[in-house]
Amino acid sequence: MAEAGLTGNSAPYTAEVTAWRFLNEGRGEAMVKWAESMVLSGFDSPALFILLGETAPFNAFEMNELFDRAAFELGLPAIKSDVDAVLLLASVAASKFISSFVSPMEALDALLLLPWGIPEIPREKDLLLDILAYTDQYGLSEEQQDAEADRLLRAFHTGHPMHEWSSVEWSKASQDDDQV
Repeated sequence: MAEAGLTGNSAPYTAEVTAWRFLNEGRGEAMVKWAESMVLSGFDSPALFILLGETAPFNAFEMNELFDRAAFELGLPAIKSDVDAVLLLASVAASKFISSFVSPMEALDALLLLPWGIPEIPREKDLLLDILAYTDQYGLSEEQQDAEADRLLRAFHTGHPMHEWSSVEWSKASQDDDQV
């Protein structure tokens, strides 16, 4: 999967970049794509403009510092724990699926890369394990697996709609999919 996680050819959501930053996962290219999308969407911040001008090879310390400054200048919501960050990344996967940015299996692929091993994540509410339970184990066809992944992603999205992030997302898709 690309450095940007769920991004494919599109920029990552603000929530996604912020969660990866909280988990200390520097993703320079993703930060630059995000900064570009933010500026093109009308967001304004001195650090955001500097971040937009960064090129590879990326200095992780400098990129993180610039992102932290941009986050402060833009008033991004705070993530309080590793668990919150991982659940936010899962919410981004569900939101990108709902917005038709990724297929159910692309969302699953992204979920597989998340650090689910954090002990505080309640296993009975684990989207990844729920989806994995329906892949190959029960002899379901590909269409049935997609349908079950679709159902689980939509249910997860309903419980984790990302309202707090909608005002700071470059893509209004995160607001629109709250109404789905």
